[in-house]
Amino acid sequence: MDYLTIVGLTLHGLTIYDYIKTINLAALNKRPALLQETSWFITSIAIGLLIISGNVSAIAGFAIWAGSGAAIGYLIAFHHSLQLNPRWDKTEVHSRTAFAFGGDYVIGVGSAQITYNLTGVVAGLPVIGALRAGSTLLGPIGLIINSSRSLAIPFLARSLRAGRGKAQSDAVAGTIAIGTFVVPFFLVVVFLPNEIGEFFLGTNWPHAQPLLPFLALETAVTALTTIPFAGLRAMLAGRTTIVLRTAIAVVRVLVVVLAAKQAGALGAAISLAIVSIMGAIVWWTGYLLQLKKKAALEIKS
Repeated sequence: MDYLTIVGLTLHGLTIYDYIKTINLAALNKRPALLQETSWFITSIAIGLLIISGNVSAIAGFAIWAGSGAAIGYLIAFHHSLQLNPRWDKTEVHSRTAFAFGGDYVIGVGSAQITYNLTGVVAGLPVIGALRAGSTLLGPIGLIINSSRSLAIPFLARSLRAGRGKAQSDAVAGTIAIGTFVVPFFLVVVFLPNEIGEFFLGTNWPHAQPLLPFLALETAVTALTTIPFAGLRAMLAGRTTIVLRTAIAVVRVLVVVLAAKQAGALGAAISLAIVSIMGAIVWWTGYLLQLKKKAALEIKS
């Protein structure tokens, strides 16, 4: 049994796990969400220690880790008497909006994979190796971004009901709050000592180190787009979301691949940072324009 087979067997339960967590966060049921995450976190730590000590093989540990997450998802679903098979007719979101948000996810994830794959084709696998190695150290910021999006959607939805001014001020406050978590980590990664870098990345460290300032900047700027992205979700602005995502994705693929071909891994890293800054401007502009449009419609009505 390989890793992909394990993922396939446990994916349904893991999806339910993530769905229940998202629902609890959106409904501000903080304690159930925290208990759910804590239970899997403790299990993950225990499995990691077993693997490190040599008592469990890597693939067996991965199977236990994925299986425990799926099991927690099923147990919570059973406790709340949730229907385990998807029912499209049970959703409260209009199909057009649901398709738009689903398409947004596919385009976002897909464009990132296409960018890396094409970069490997035109610039070589060593370039991809250096970029991937640098990105490994930035994983915790990714966790902050994903968690912030889930928390920001209900937060901004309440702000929107209070009016445009409140929504804008809360958006700024939310971005500052995210920045307080992201910026210190950004600085730690940029000034990471060689000893620690070599410990985590081994022989990849010399290739990844020059890229870290730009990769860290890209990730930090992406984190600062959490609020406008979540705000568009809160307004159910599916069309605006998918248009912005598509435009950014096309630019990202073209610019990064061309930069990698001309200037290798460093060129790709610099272009990723530049595209992320452009993307942040696009997301914030789209969100503020959508707020203005919403306010104008409310005045007319």
